[in-house]
Amino acid sequence: HLYPEIARLRAIRFAEFDAKSQKAIISRIRRRPPKSFWTKDIEVAKVNDARLYWVIREMKRLQIAGAKLTPADEKWLANNISKFTDLQQMNRIDEGFLHAPRVSGVPPNPDRKFDTLSGLERLKQLEADLLAPRDNFGKDKAERAWDWIRENNNTILILEDLESTDNAGAQFQKVWDMFGMACFTNSPSEAEQAGRNINDETIRTLRLIRKLPTETVRGAIDGLSSWLSYRAHHVVNFPEGFEVWNLFWPEAVNNTNLRQKDGEPINLSTVAWSENNHEPLDSDTLNTPVGKLLDVYFKACPNLGVDPHPFSEGKPLRQMRDKIASATERSDLIVRCRMVEELPYFFRADPDWAQEHLVNALTDDNEHALGLWRAAARRGHFGREVQEKIGDHMIMRATDLRLGRETRQRIVFRLVVECLHSILEKRTHPVSHKSIQQLLRNLDDEVRAYAAGILPQFLREMQESSKHTAEDLFTSAVEPFLQTVWPQEHSFATPGVSHSFAGIPALSKSAFSKAVKAIERYLVPFECWSMLEYWLFGEEDGTEKISLIDSPDKAEALLRMLDLTIGTVEGSVIPYDLNRALDQIRMIDPSLTSRPAFRRLETATRRTS
Repeated sequence: HLYPEIARLRAIRFAEFDAKSQKAIISRIRRRPPKSFWTKDIEVAKVNDARLYWVIREMKRLQIAGAKLTPADEKWLANNISKFTDLQQMNRIDEGFLHAPRVSGVPPNPDRKFDTLSGLERLKQLEADLLAPRDNFGKDKAERAWDWIRENNNTILILEDLESTDNAGAQFQKVWDMFGMACFTNSPSEAEQAGRNINDETIRTLRLIRKLPTETVRGAIDGLSSWLSYRAHHVVNFPEGFEVWNLFWPEAVNNTNLRQKDGEPINLSTVAWSENNHEPLDSDTLNTPVGKLLDVYFKACPNLGVDPHPFSEGKPLRQMRDKIASATERSDLIVRCRMVEELPYFFRADPDWAQEHLVNALTDDNEHALGLWRAAARRGHFGREVQEKIGDHMIMRATDLRLGRETRQRIVFRLVVECLHSILEKRTHPVSHKSIQQLLRNLDDEVRAYAAGILPQFLREMQESSKHTAEDLFTSAVEPFLQTVWPQEHSFATPGVSHSFAGIPALSKSAFSKAVKAIERYLVPFECWSMLEYWLFGEEDGTEKISLIDSPDKAEALLRMLDLTIGTVEGSVIPYDLNRALDQIRMIDPSLTSRPAFRRLETATRRTS
């Protein structure tokens, strides 16, 4: 009962036991479970029935699994199973096992009375039901009204009802709120697939919304901002869309700010934490009214190749941006977090404004700046243009322990990648090589090992996305980086760095030997469980990756690398497929088999046999 795997195994393997063992097993089952399994307050007769029930169930389980019982046991089972109807119908080996709870969906239960209503009458009834208090008898009017609103195309019927009123349904705040939420739960693409004209629905809704008084907008801002967010692609095509956005923005800011209790430090309602729970990985900058209206704003921002000056004086986007920049308290922090994620765009569009409102906020030394750095590191691109402005601050933040490891790793990633690109393209890097070198010295070993892992990642991904060959990428970017940027001290040769560098030679293809020589000074033993750690496991284009070792100098380089990275002390991890690498070395250059390093590694393979 508590260990079903034992009962299942006993049934399946029963026939494999000898007759004596089978008899002992049946004898034990027939003795029934101990009475102590049941509490003393249960009637004796019920306990006896329960104990018998368990015995019969296990005997039946044996039969279902194919076990042959003795004639006496079969007769006993037949005489007693008639007392339990469900066991007579038992036909599965897992019958009676405990199962984990299963979650099943609760089907919608729309109130069908709304199908028979229309116009003002239906709006009044919807408003009343949506505001009705919840009861305890499964007859929640608000829930059933909501189920009806989001059913099929009922939002179109509500739109028609609102159009039939004299004041755009201003008195029906809750209906407007739920109308927006219902549209939010159904994407425009789904609606279009259903044959609906989303452009027509959008302009009709916009023309109604702009008639709503401030009080109605305030009461329904959640639903209305959700509607604008999900219809953003269509909203920005109409002048009425910008008019409605400007109408909503002050109420969105007020509503968002009210969600922060007085006296509490401003936070963005963290929705995800790092593995060690030391820093928020993601914050809720999307699900507030301000976040949803920002979706519309970003959707309206054009491609700068088409319109290089979208924020010129008098343009709608300039007016929107000015309003956004004037946000206060919690809304201000949400605005800046969202905008620093798109910092390169705003730099190209209006560098002076970006410097004043975004860069200066990033470079402030306060708690809010830390939140901005987390947002910028999470989604920002931080290319050359950005690093020219804030590169020195990135260096400082990469070692700021107030930021979590994940954020610092992302900042380091962008600095190192941009440095590699600048070396490859033979241009000046916005951040000096000496600054990056000193940064790498100051990092903790885990982040430094992460930085080392950027080099093989660069080799792999640039081969796939550029015209550069693996050999060119190594000799033109990675090797110079190792020679002029990466710290040369032997004290930075750690297992983490060694592990990260181990893939560089194989990813450098024909420059394998040269790559081993470049990283050799940083190689120390690490836990290498297979040749996968060296990118020499498996196949590529139908050929074994280990066949890359096709010349004596590559074979000798591989032997040196294996000797340096596979430990010599007792208990060191030995790659389980090390023998395959040694076979390749032996085949390419048999003379290497006489070297002490080869003999040591060959001896070590016996521990994995």
